[in-house]
Amino acid sequence: MGLSARVPALLCMLLAVPGGDVAAQCFVGRRGGIQTDGFEAHRACQDSRERFAKLFGGRAAEVRIVISRDEAITAGISKGAVNVWFPSSDTWEDVAERLGFRKKDLDNFVSDQWHNTLPHEIAHLLLTARLFPAGMPIDSTRYGTPLPDWFDEAVAIWSEPDSMVTHRLYEARAILPRVNLTDILDWEHPRARPDSSEDGFILTRLRQRVRLCAPARCLNPANLADTLNIYTRVRSNGKMLTDTLDEESPRVKSTRELSESYAKAIGLLAYVHAMGGVPGVVQLEKRLRANFNDPNALAGLPGLPARMAEVEPAWKSWLATASLKVKR
Repeated sequence: MGLSARVPALLCMLLAVPGGDVAAQCFVGRRGGIQTDGFEAHRACQDSRERFAKLFGGRAAEVRIVISRDEAITAGISKGAVNVWFPSSDTWEDVAERLGFRKKDLDNFVSDQWHNTLPHEIAHLLLTARLFPAGMPIDSTRYGTPLPDWFDEAVAIWSEPDSMVTHRLYEARAILPRVNLTDILDWEHPRARPDSSEDGFILTRLRQRVRLCAPARCLNPANLADTLNIYTRVRSNGKMLTDTLDEESPRVKSTRELSESYAKAIGLLAYVHAMGGVPGVVQLEKRLRANFNDPNALAGLPGLPARMAEVEPAWKSWLATASLKVKR
């Protein structure tokens, strides 16, 4: 069952944290888990909405989160609001134990679900709500929203904690010599594929299995590898459902390529924001709405060169020399 069908009966449980628009638009209820899960969910919601709103210079959609013992993240858009059903800490602990985490590594893994995963996934849904407040229509050609996959992921990454964004930007700098701007703009998520089992399209957000990064070899395994695969189904009636499913890991090479694609995506969005601020980001979104495959989408944006041939060297120069502490 999707969250949109569950939430109405639970609204009496949802409590808003007072004190400002960002907090007042985050609602959390628990059907399992521990008391601190509610505070973690509120913080993730507030951080994600605040960063998203500042990126686009406007308000972010209302977010309703229900914490449960379900091992699936389900989500949807209802009347312009984001609804998320998110696993509790003890549920994530069960997952971590099955994957071989112990002690501090287990704690890090659970913490990252609240600090990294939840804000990231909320931002994906905030972008969907911004484009389709009444619910996402059938889309058989794109990975997330009808905007390019690199932009969809970059917006979600923008809502991650500062440490994660900085980590990804340094990764982008490290691979800069072999980066091609056209490849970023044309990038399609490697797990997007038609779903023959039901109407609509199944869109997969790939997650590397933790076992590829053994706890003994990783400073913080949960920062380097997520656990599950997130599927978004857009059904014939326009409703969207996101499920998190446990599956066999992809090859290490494929996962490395995806990680680098995420780094390049946030590196490009950070450049647009650094040079042109909110007007640059909004103008880029407007162009991509009109044509997600626009080869000249970056040319002439506020603060950017007028010709695409000049954008790539300017971007690479910025990424190679700029302070990678994102101002947001």
